[in-house]
Amino acid sequence: MKTLVIALLCISSFALHAQGVTTTTYYNLRYEQVPTKPDEGFIAIITTPDSEKEHWADIKVTTADGILLQQYSYLNLDKGLRRDSIVYNRPDGTKVRRSYFDASGTLIREYAYDSLEQMTSSYEYEVNYLYSYEDGALESKTHVVNDKLTDSIYYYYPTGKLRLIETFSSFGDYKSKISYHENGEVIYQSTFDENGNETVLIGEKPAEEAPAAKEGIQEFTEKMPEFPGGVSGLYAYISGHIQYPRAARDNGVEGTVYMKFVVTEDGAVIKAESLRPIFPPMEFEALRVIMNSPKWTPGMMDGKNVAVWYRLPVKFTLED
Repeated sequence: MKTLVIALLCISSFALHAQGVTTTTYYNLRYEQVPTKPDEGFIAIITTPDSEKEHWADIKVTTADGILLQQYSYLNLDKGLRRDSIVYNRPDGTKVRRSYFDASGTLIREYAYDSLEQMTSSYEYEVNYLYSYEDGALESKTHVVNDKLTDSIYYYYPTGKLRLIETFSSFGDYKSKISYHENGEVIYQSTFDENGNETVLIGEKPAEEAPAAKEGIQEFTEKMPEFPGGVSGLYAYISGHIQYPRAARDNGVEGTVYMKFVVTEDGAVIKAESLRPIFPPMEFEALRVIMNSPKWTPGMMDGKNVAVWYRLPVKFTLED
């Protein structure tokens, strides 16, 4: 999501309820808004109060055939204060994440699940995401600050000793890495430039530290994908194409949509998704823009183009 602009939203159906106003909006598989329910796509149902003195909201997102993807509520929509819990599912209905909030709207617990609905991480007290080995020993820990995108990941040996620290930019690109022996000695330390090129400062990088492929898609590569014109070109593209959703503007909603998507071997963008529910029209608008972006320069590994996951935050801010 990026910085603003204005206008959007065609309301497909509009129903008044005693407790508020419910708006239903339809999207196709490229996250483009359409006037009627598509055969394949998404439905966003948002209920807000019909009184300006109240600011709550109830939100539900389903697939076109009715599978629940997201369901959550706000105590105060324009302030971003959550209520109760967030349900976040995959298109097949399996759990992705469950988040829980206290009476003040503060996140207190969160659990993530794999495609078999086995818990893969837990988040407690707004401090860390924790990942474990099969025997329960801590495998990695990701520090979270004010519910923002992570900046570092800490990996551990099964014995509990620190193994690796990876630090990232807000775009999900590597900034630095430090690898350790179990006895605490540094194996190597490296930094990355804006093009994703790694420079080893201390020691020698062992071959086993090379990023591993997952389902044919890399998490990180020797050279990360690049938008035409680099980071400045990406900012210019998003700010020039994003439209501030009318529903978000009318309700005073601001915030950051955190996306991830795949840049393929030929530079196309596929598999775009929002990492955390915030407000459907904002999420779909950010996804629409990135899905329609021009081709990127692909990531590279060992001199070959590879498919790579890329993470991108887009911020929506209302102008005074």
